[in-house]
Amino acid sequence: MSEDRVKAGNMRKLADVSIAAAQNRLPDLSTRERIGMHPGKGHTVLDFGLSRLEERAAMLGLHTTAYPGIEAKARAEFAKGTPLCESPIERAMLAALITGPWAGFSTLPAVVHNASNKDEMLPPGDVVIVPQMAFLRYRLDFGVVVEVGNARRIVCVECDGADWHRDYAKETKRVAYLKSWDIPVFKFTGSELHEDAIAAADMVIAGICQWKANLQ
Repeated sequence: MSEDRVKAGNMRKLADVSIAAAQNRLPDLSTRERIGMHPGKGHTVLDFGLSRLEERAAMLGLHTTAYPGIEAKARAEFAKGTPLCESPIERAMLAALITGPWAGFSTLPAVVHNASNKDEMLPPGDVVIVPQMAFLRYRLDFGVVVEVGNARRIVCVECDGADWHRDYAKETKRVAYLKSWDIPVFKFTGSELHEDAIAAADMVIAGICQWKANLQ
């Protein structure tokens, strides 16, 4: 077996283990209490996410005068990505991913890319969120492009509403196809995202951060 195939297989195993570990974490049961409102709406999730982003900026030692610029950037990225989302649960996930705790990554906040603009190149940054990302025969609700192991890699995040992905056999084939390209897949139901989009996004981010740490 070639060295490249062994390396690819190891990266796939690390991704699967990292994601499994993240998905076994108990959700933050205080999230809804801290928001004080139903977290299924994007702007509410965004407001809560911004409060966490401010805490992270302080932990990183950024001067308080720098935070307004970071917040403005996060709001701008959310405004850029909102028209690309196809449902409220996708907007909630977008807000949570932009402002999430991306430990070990330098991009603050995460950047959004509009892939429908064919002339626009993927922007710089070690965390880039691409809503409705096309990948060969499929379209991903979110393709999260991250720098892992000295290369940019794609992680798929699926937000399954009531009217989508009802065909289990077809969905299983879809996930297997993406994994054959070394693309880890996170899937959440609409009810899970309505209940706690912040906790769902935190599972995604924790899995990716652990994956990155394992490869360093």
